[in-house]
Amino acid sequence: MEWNWTVAIWAGACLVIGSLILGKKKKGSQGRRPPGPPGWPIIGNIFDLGVDAHQSLATLSRKYGPVMWLQLGATNTLVVSSAEVAMEMFKKHDLAISDRAINEGFKTDGYDQASMVLAPYGTFWRMMRRIYTTELFTNNRIKATEEFRTKSMDKMLEWMWKDAQEKGSVEVARFIEIMNFNAIGNAIFSKDIVDPIFNRGTEFFTSTTQALELIIQPNVADFFPWLRWLDPQRVKKKMKPIMRRIISFSSSLVKERILDRENGKRNEKKDFLDVMLDFQGNQLDGESAKLSERNISVGIQELLQAATDTSTSTIEWAMTELLRNPKIMRKVEAVTASSSLIHTFEWSLEDGTTPDKINVNEKLGLTLRKADPLKVVLKLRSAAENVAKMDQ
Repeated sequence: MEWNWTVAIWAGACLVIGSLILGKKKKGSQGRRPPGPPGWPIIGNIFDLGVDAHQSLATLSRKYGPVMWLQLGATNTLVVSSAEVAMEMFKKHDLAISDRAINEGFKTDGYDQASMVLAPYGTFWRMMRRIYTTELFTNNRIKATEEFRTKSMDKMLEWMWKDAQEKGSVEVARFIEIMNFNAIGNAIFSKDIVDPIFNRGTEFFTSTTQALELIIQPNVADFFPWLRWLDPQRVKKKMKPIMRRIISFSSSLVKERILDRENGKRNEKKDFLDVMLDFQGNQLDGESAKLSERNISVGIQELLQAATDTSTSTIEWAMTELLRNPKIMRKVEAVTASSSLIHTFEWSLEDGTTPDKINVNEKLGLTLRKADPLKVVLKLRSAAENVAKMDQ
């Protein structure tokens, strides 16, 4: 009983102090803030988010305008719900909004210190961005890995066929995830790194899912900084073994390559891991001379996760929608049947346009729509190829 009273007294004291601090801050900066709904003491507008935050924010924006201010506990939040305003902010004020708030879960074992995704705009972020844009996301690198992507697709279809024969049903998302994983894996490591038959990589996928489930859950410590040391929901405690399993996967591959290089084994063509290991920084403005093994392992983990999660979800969503619309599904089946006659797809570029000048950035933040759409030219299979395909 005495312990309960002690906790209650300390909690009450923290709330009063926090309320005074927030009240003082609010008075000092009220005049510079955009309009927004009035909030409760201490908790602010947390309850205004409701169950479906996106719908609640849309409703509030109709009342308070396209630029709205929310106070989520001790966290100041600017909500932009207009494409025009968002474009203005990202074009003219991108540096001011480039940094992101880091969830407490990502601070486990100093993960945020080695992450390019979570890094604030600065020397380290610019260095990593330079490596990615000049060595990985280039037309030459994409063209060089075209064969690997085709093989990843063929293997996926083979695995799905075998699974359907054995079980009668197929977990499509699992095989799509593996295909995407191996496609980016070949660009980084020059080899497949997961295999559904031997369950290689299963622990990585499972741990990644567990980490995302923890991160997306609201954590009271993210909204009230004075509670971080308590970790009241045990998010950091739960994240620690999960993050170690995730990093150990990419770290083991990095260590394996380092050992091979020490023993004189090198790839004929440098892949992205070789590039990261051989990187020489200019040591200007605090830039490091080399990337640490920790930076490389975390960077590779982020590349693997980023290349699989969104793509897999998009494909799975599209296939689910097709199953819900039989009429459209029949059209797709007809097109698919016709496509069996097609040998390859090639780009048709506008006059005077070269592949290295194509803008493949996402347009308006959409995953599939690009700034410069390409025209597709079909090349039909020869008669001999069609006969061979029918015999398979």
